[in-house]
Amino acid sequence: MGTPPPDTLEGLLYAGLPGDRHLLDASRLAAALGDPPPAPRRSPWPGYAPLDPAHLERLDGLVLVKDVPRS
Repeated sequence: MGTPPPDTLEGLLYAGLPGDRHLLDASRLAAALGDPPPAPRRSPWPGYAPLDPAHLERLDGLVLVKDVPRS
C-alpha cells in the first residue's frame, strides 16, 4: 500500500515512531492528537479499512506494525 500520507493518523504514527512495532494506549493517543484529529486515510484497496481517528476513544489499544516484508 505504500507509506501513508503525512496528514493522516497512520502517517503521523508511521513517521513519528521509531521501530517497526508498537502497542499504543488509544485514549492517550486521542488526547495527544488534539482537536480536530487528523483525517482518516483513504485507500483504493477494497479489503483495507483505515482507522478513523474519531474512533480512538472507543478503543482500548492500538497495534501498529509499520511494514511487513513480503514472503
